[in-house]
Amino acid sequence: MKIELVQTAAQLQECLQIRQTVFIKEKGVPKEIEIDAMDDLQSSCTHFLVCDGKNPIGTFRCANMDKNTIKVQRLCFLKESRGKGFGRQALVFLEAWSRQQNKNRIEIDAKQDVYPFYEKCGYQKISDPFLEAGIPHVRMEKRLDMGER
Repeated sequence: MKIELVQTAAQLQECLQIRQTVFIKEKGVPKEIEIDAMDDLQSSCTHFLVCDGKNPIGTFRCANMDKNTIKVQRLCFLKESRGKGFGRQALVFLEAWSRQQNKNRIEIDAKQDVYPFYEKCGYQKISDPFLEAGIPHVRMEKRLDMGER
């Protein structure tokens, strides 16, 4: 598995195609909610493309929330790539990258049905359930200065 920092329009398009497959087609999220102003190379978000060999299989983006916090957004993998450890590897990469950015906290709005995965990776719930795009979510965080669990 390789995680690439998105720097070209072609890479960004690969990310958007994966998100359209997962969020719009599979999960039924309306396109006008899924694709937003942060889906631009000039936006304040940093986009990542996850590849297995040469094949794009996943994506996520990060937004700076404050001087200490990165928020992970739109983390997803194509159906055939799920359950193979790629999500955990992406989080390990993200935590290392966040430390390089001098951040000590990662936040994510996790779908309620997958938050146990994030708990296994050391994230903690910090909110009650809420709806995002009509799907129940919980906000979670991991404090990087607490060390690995």
